[in-house]
Amino acid sequence: MSDELKRCPFCGVEDQAEIMHDRYNYVYYVECQACNARSNADIDRNIAVNNWNTRPLEAAAIARAERAEAAWLIDETIQADGTLRPSLSDTLARLAQVEAALAAANEDAAALDAEVVALLGCMEPGRDYDEVAEKHEAHLARLQKLGACNPANSC
Repeated sequence: MSDELKRCPFCGVEDQAEIMHDRYNYVYYVECQACNARSNADIDRNIAVNNWNTRPLEAAAIARAERAEAAWLIDETIQADGTLRPSLSDTLARLAQVEAALAAANEDAAALDAEVVALLGCMEPGRDYDEVAEKHEAHLARLQKLGACNPANSC
């Protein structure tokens, strides 16, 4: 076992803990030279070091954090039906595809609008289409009256 010692759990100072040997009682313990805190003593040097390095509250907090992280990971990666959720990179890639398709559809719609305006001639973006329809109907009625347009044919 290594003699690497953790920081003092009482004063928090690092590199001040030393392994001590009590020659009268034949035991080892670790002592902080900054605040004189001591570990439980033991006849085995490795157990004395382990006593100093063991932090039950710290270990419990780490274990609790690891369990919470594992639960979050499971919750974020496994759907209710047991299938895997898409990863964030997959979702972002799909979002980019959808945005590109939307931009292309918007361009197509603008091109179609321009084509309709060009075909009808009298329609312009932003113009009141009800007014245009009324004028178109009046124009058709006038052409029919003149005999230039047959309603069966498109004029």
